[in-house]
This record gives sequence, structure tokens and C-alpha cells, in this order.
Amino acid sequence: MLAAARETLEREDIVDRKPQLFLVSDLKFAELPAHHFDVVHAHSVFSHSPLPVIEEAFRHLPRILRPNGFFDFTFNRTDGRERNFMHEDFYYRSETLIELANRCGLDARYMTDWEALNHRQQKIRVQPLQRD
Repeated sequence: MLAAARETLEREDIVDRKPQLFLVSDLKFAELPAHHFDVVHAHSVFSHSPLPVIEEAFRHLPRILRPNGFFDFTFNRTDGRERNFMHEDFYYRSETLIELANRCGLDARYMTDWEALNHRQQKIRVQPLQRD
């Protein structure tokens, strides 16, 4: 996946923007520098993750994001019963993920603009709560 991402960066001629791609061993992000990222994106990661894994990511995100940084992630949404298929494909209500983010000290919003583009998955943006 990282090789494919690097090829995409070259094909789209955005290497000069110095995007950084990392393979992490868990969602504590210990390998990543503190307060370094403006944008973190997890595409089709949480659609394969149980809630404790998502919570781990939420709890550690504030350490790696810059003050105005944000984290976007896609997920499989259900309006009914939350479920998983063979512990591989997980389906969550958006309210469940937003409430979990809030409990972890994050502001979360469902991205209706993404949904309007008719993607197969839905997207939520989270940011650390701004403290005065």
C-alpha cells in the first residue's frame, strides 16, 4: 500500500509538497513525531477495526496533530444494528463514532459533503477540542 501511495504521489506530481507516509505498528502512533501533522487521513482503516482499536487511535491523535490539525477517516455506516462480518468488515452508526470521539476529547462531525459525492464509505472529521 505504501508503494502504491508513493506511485500516486509521483503520478499526481505532488512529491514536492513533501507528504509523509508512515507504516505504524499500532494506533498509539508512538513512531510519529509530536504535534507534527496538519492532516491525517485513514481511508478504509476503521471499516476493518473494532471499537477498542478506534478508541486507541482517538486517545492518541491529539499528540501527533498540530493545534489546528484534523483527522479524517472513512467507515462503513449503518443506520440500524451495528455489526461486523467475520471480524473483518465493521459497520457503525455515525453517532457511535462521534460520541466515542467526544469522550476522547475530540470534536467530531459527519462530513455530508463527502457523502454527496456518492462514495461507498462515509467520512467523519475529528479535531482536538480547542481549549482556552
